[in-house]
Amino acid sequence: GSATKNWPAERWLSFVHWIRAEADCDVVVVLGEADEAARRVFHEATPDTGILYARNLELPQVAAILAECRAMVGHDSG
Repeated sequence: GSATKNWPAERWLSFVHWIRAEADCDVVVVLGEADEAARRVFHEATPDTGILYARNLELPQVAAILAECRAMVGHDSG
């Protein structure tokens, strides 16, 4: 992925907190190999137990997680 296509992690963090408050739901943050900086931003700022992390998963595993979600928001549909 290209960093120029990615929204800054701080904005994602704000969005995650907003959607948790508005929709009263858990959030799954999917992170890959290139997302170490974003992982640090989230890890430092989210003691919130309603935020779950899926890191460095194979595509079928990500698909299985997303199949259980009500909605998906991301940078790129890839």
